Amino acid sequence: MLGLACATQAQAQNVGESLVAPDLPLQFDRGRNESVLDRARPEYEALGLQLGSFTLFPRVDTELGFSDNVYAIRSPRTGDGYVTVAPRASLSTNATTYALDLSAGYAGRRYFSETQRDENTWFAGANGRLDATSSVSFAGRFRASRLVEPRTSAAVPLTASEPIQYRQNEAGATASFTGGKARGQLSFDYNGFTFSDVRTFGGTVLDQASRNRDVYRGAGRGEISVSADTSVFVQLGYEKSDYRVPLSVGVPNRTSDQVRALLGASFDVSSLIRGAISAGYVRRNYTASIYPDISGWAAEGRVQYFASPLTTITATVRRTVEDASFQDTSGFFATSGSVRADHELLRNLLLYGQAGYEVDTYQGTGATVPDVKIWRAGAGARYFLNRTIGLAFSFSHDSRTSNAVANAYTENRGLISIVFQR
Repeated sequence: MLGLACATQAQAQNVGESLVAPDLPLQFDRGRNESVLDRARPEYEALGLQLGSFTLFPRVDTELGFSDNVYAIRSPRTGDGYVTVAPRASLSTNATTYALDLSAGYAGRRYFSETQRDENTWFAGANGRLDATSSVSFAGRFRASRLVEPRTSAAVPLTASEPIQYRQNEAGATASFTGGKARGQLSFDYNGFTFSDVRTFGGTVLDQASRNRDVYRGAGRGEISVSADTSVFVQLGYEKSDYRVPLSVGVPNRTSDQVRALLGASFDVSSLIRGAISAGYVRRNYTASIYPDISGWAAEGRVQYFASPLTTITATVRRTVEDASFQDTSGFFATSGSVRADHELLRNLLLYGQAGYEVDTYQGTGATVPDVKIWRAGAGARYFLNRTIGLAFSFSHDSRTSNAVANAYTENRGLISIVFQR
């Protein structure tokens, strides 16, 4: 839908997000409730260009923004404006028993003065679905991209003055089945990361080859309905992270194996609330003995509250294990929560406000890296002029605090976006 996603690939991640998306996203939609963002607005949807059995959807996002701390450091603070142009297109077909979507895009961000912060990102991918029977379906995806790691990430080298850009190749397959009161899913995927070297504030080049890795994952979920509006599920997952080169000469890297088990419930109990919540246990074992293994509780949840037909409030929580980029620690627990309110002021005018908080707790005997706390808040509006043009306005505030002075900073950003689509 026009204007609902005016962000480019270069935009920072939200609190609680990691470089690798969840292996099996939570599911709770039973067709009973509809959020503000899910609501269809056919009078503002792109019609596309018909090309035989396919439909082409071209689109260009343009942005004019300003940051009062483009380097995301404590001091000295440097403010600058920027422009972003992001053309993209998707080619889709959707039949009764199958669907196929091909997409590609580019985003170029240029700062007015601080040109070393310029970004170039792109993506190209395909995903498809095949319904083998009325109860069995298969899905697959492939995507190649060049992205920017958000400065708020606890894994970002603090000395880097340039954006942390990286290549990501991902491929995955999912099988789903339903029968009676039971539903199940199996998924397998691969993510490969290759980080570009960056310049430091001192002018030297920082080699990031030690962060390059391949991640292999497999997961399964079994779900049983206990009533028409509630089901319980068990989810098991395995992850293998294989680093391609040593951390440094004579120092092994953080190659590891991880298992995670979650027990949860999915519900859509009334016209007021729906969601899914789960909790369990995660353990990451490192191949090299110099890195202490990490284990503890894990969680993932998303709940939507429908205050009225025109207002949706969404709360999320997540706790995962992430690898660190500091030599004296193996990794950290990223524990996060967020809340977002979306309101439909007019049929073509949507307002939102959101806030999130994340604590990154480093693990490992003798680890000297202090915990990092990240606050993020923002508000904005989206206005649909017609099927072709949409506008968006937003303001956001990021705050990163830590006992280490070098880790702390605040940043305020303002953004105006115009979307053109066909």
